[in-house]
Amino acid sequence: MRLTTKFSAFVTLLTGLTIFVTLIGCSLSFYNAIQYKMNHRVQAVATAIDTHLVSHDFKQLSSKIDELMVSADIVRVDLLQGDKIIYSQTRSSSYRPVGTSNLFRELSVPLIKHPGTTMHLVYQDPMGNYFHSLMTTAPLTLAIGFIVLMLFLSVRWLQRQLSGQELLEIRSTRILNGERGASVRGTVYEWPARTSSALDMLLAEIQSAQEQRSRLDTLIRSYAAQDTKTGLGNRLFF
Repeated sequence: MRLTTKFSAFVTLLTGLTIFVTLIGCSLSFYNAIQYKMNHRVQAVATAIDTHLVSHDFKQLSSKIDELMVSADIVRVDLLQGDKIIYSQTRSSSYRPVGTSNLFRELSVPLIKHPGTTMHLVYQDPMGNYFHSLMTTAPLTLAIGFIVLMLFLSVRWLQRQLSGQELLEIRSTRILNGERGASVRGTVYEWPARTSSALDMLLAEIQSAQEQRSRLDTLIRSYAAQDTKTGLGNRLFF
């Protein structure tokens, strides 16, 4: 393999790995951004409930709290004073397609307008729904899959080229050691292919030259041992 080919293969592999790592980083950043946004939405719900509790009691806010819970996909709200639960409200989880799983996260928010009171919220993880996550990240998932496939094919191609070069080098060593004939002919797996073909052609020409030389030696010996005019054995032959 020429130096330029090796360099091109190395740069291609390095570029592919860089793109792959970049896509992995984008996926992690995307996941963290969604979690960060969801966390702030839940905190905003807790702040809104804390504000409404200043002028309303729990019974009046029951429907309002339920609406706020739906907006942030919250399934449970517990109001704690120390370790004691003074109010709790739950609702059924939102619709999920069949075959998906619901993963929940918890968040405790100290209430500013009610010192000593903490609101404990349980909400559905937006990335815990496998179907929704795959649909959301489908382009990124396909891009990562394509890069992985291209890296796999590139590595296989590089291994195949290197193995072909090793086969050609082994055959060259055998030829330098004096081996000739059909046993040192090349195969289709050798690379570069033109170098292998040129080596086979040179071996064929060398073998043909050796056969011609052998025939000439035989002819010269026969002329030296026989008189060309009489057809009788040369006197030097006796």
